[in-house]
Amino acid sequence: MPFNVFVFLLSIIYGILGIILYLFNSKNIHEYFSNNKNNIYIYYAIIAIIFGTILADLFMWYAFQKTAKKNLPIIVAIIHSAPILSLILIYLIYKEKLDYRAIMGILIAFMGIIIAITYSNNKN
Repeated sequence: MPFNVFVFLLSIIYGILGIILYLFNSKNIHEYFSNNKNNIYIYYAIIAIIFGTILADLFMWYAFQKTAKKNLPIIVAIIHSAPILSLILIYLIYKEKLDYRAIMGILIAFMGIIIAITYSNNKN
């Protein structure tokens, strides 16, 4: 798929999802931003959107275009391990306690990543 088509489709999908999420949560959003203390967080949200979603998807597209098909499971596993790494960083930096469900999810995800990487090059 050409890069400009990918970015166009991606922006349409993100736009539609953003409108749907806003419609379901408009009351909470207005209450949150009516408090002037919370206005600073809009800048953090914009930065997170730019770096966390748009650039990540662009890098994912680039990786898919440049890699051999046999390496795709490894790329997908690495890309989708970001939430797991975020949970670990939250635990380490903010000293938040992780629920047993989060720990089990992390373990299951790591096992899935190991399985995907181990069997990605097998021709079976």
